[in-house]
Amino acid sequence: EEAWRLLSTALGEEHPDTFQALNSYGAALGSAERYEAAIPVFERALEGYKKTLGAAHPRIGTAALNLAEAKRRVGRLDEALAHFAEAAAVWEKTGFSGRSLALASQGEVLLEQKKPSEALLALEEGVAVCGHQACEPIDEGQTRFLFARALKAAGRPQPHVRAQAKRALEL
Repeated sequence: EEAWRLLSTALGEEHPDTFQALNSYGAALGSAERYEAAIPVFERALEGYKKTLGAAHPRIGTAALNLAEAKRRVGRLDEALAHFAEAAAVWEKTGFSGRSLALASQGEVLLEQKKPSEALLALEEGVAVCGHQACEPIDEGQTRFLFARALKAAGRPQPHVRAQAKRALEL
């Protein structure tokens, strides 16, 4: 919080680096499991990024993902889904491989909501992202594992489920 205040004074409240510090403050609140307090911080950072960086900047995806996760943690799942989708869309425009993480998170929420067919769509896309560009191994592993869970929940054949789960464990 202090870093955000100092940057606000030094650079101005509407500077992208000030919003970066604000986003980091929100992340610290989230790490402390203070999700309700983190939500307005992430909302402010996200709106600030949109004003200062335009519509397609990787930082917008990061703030949207952080906001989605905080909303997910407090049970605001439909709102979380919208922000996970926003992060995925921004990262698709910018070519950022973190898109697989946003899609995996979206799929996980849909599984929590007992919507395996919708989860499959997001997770299959997340797996495809990692097939076309380098993803962090942990992101790809999580995406493949969730894809296997969605396949099972949707009643797909066991060999396909096992193959995806095995691939996830290999990462």
